[in-house]
Parts: sequence; C-alpha cells; structure tokens
Amino acid sequence: MKHSLLIFSLAFIALSANAQTKAIDFYSLLQSLIPNETSSLVANWNTNNSTSIKWQSPTPQKMGLSFAKNGKAAISFNGATYKCGDANKPCNWEISLSGKTMSGYSEFEINGYPTSEVDVSLDKLFGKKQYELKLLKTDNEGALTRFSFYEIKLPGKNTVWIMTGISSDDNALLMNISCFFNKKEMEERMAN
Repeated sequence: MKHSLLIFSLAFIALSANAQTKAIDFYSLLQSLIPNETSSLVANWNTNNSTSIKWQSPTPQKMGLSFAKNGKAAISFNGATYKCGDANKPCNWEISLSGKTMSGYSEFEINGYPTSEVDVSLDKLFGKKQYELKLLKTDNEGALTRFSFYEIKLPGKNTVWIMTGISSDDNALLMNISCFFNKKEMEERMAN
C-alpha cells in the first residue's frame, strides 16, 4: 500500500511539474492577444485567459497614467524553447498588457532573459506559419543591441506593428518583443 501511494505521489508531482512548464506557441499567443479584424484598436483585458499564462492579478492594475496586466508564461518560438538563468531551466517570459483605460489594452510586451542568443527576426520566430510581414526598419546599435520594426498581419486579425530587440552586456541577455495596435505609437518608438 505504501509503495503504491509513493508511486502515485511521484507520478502526480511529475505530471504537475510538466503541466507548469508546458509552453504556449508564440504565434498562438499573438493570435490570442491581437484583436480580430472587426474589432477596435483596443482589446478586452480578458481576451487571453489561457491557463498557460500565470497572471499576477485577474484584472489590470493602475500604473501611473495607464493600466497594466502582468503575467508569466513558458513560450516556444517556432518549436524551440530557450533556457534562462543559472539553473538553466526553461524561460518564464514576462508578459505585460498595457492600455490607457480600463476598457482594454492597446499594446503588449514580452520580455525574457535567455542564456543563449536568439534570432529575433519574426520570420525565424514564426517559421512556416501564415502571416504577412513587412520589415520597416532595422537598428543595430553596435554589436550589443539590435532592434527591428515590422508591420504584420495575421489571418483574421488587425494589422499590428511589432518591435523585436535583443541587447546584451557582460552579465545578461534581454530579448524584447513589443506589439502596438496603433501605428502612431510604433512610429514614436521608432523615432527614439
């Protein structure tokens, strides 16, 4: 009886650990966060209630003059996952939705600290998935910081503008993906 209970307990722990690290596909994550074609440029805060994202709070929180909803998730990019930190465990990517009102969010950001270099060009991150992509600008600020700005259209979704970036120093590597529902907000970011 003790032996059966021990085996059951170990199996439950293993299944629980595996469920916690199940990665959501990056393309699928974007599809769930970007408004549909017939929607406005603001998405409902509850658009993505995926169990893959562990939200800090079920509702957005006031952050200065705007609102934000923050969470973490394991994300795969074109089938690949990346390791983070000294423990070399799969990355728990930070996801932040932000908007000017409680009615919804108008941009989101995904940040991670992978231990190895990641090619952040969207064609590499999407692979053979269906999308229309236009590279607007690439900005290499030396070997340590690179940004690319895109206009992108996923099937059935509004056109959005995405900035991908990677920066590094002696101690860390930061990967950033910012998505804007409004072209003007993207252009302001490109000018900086």
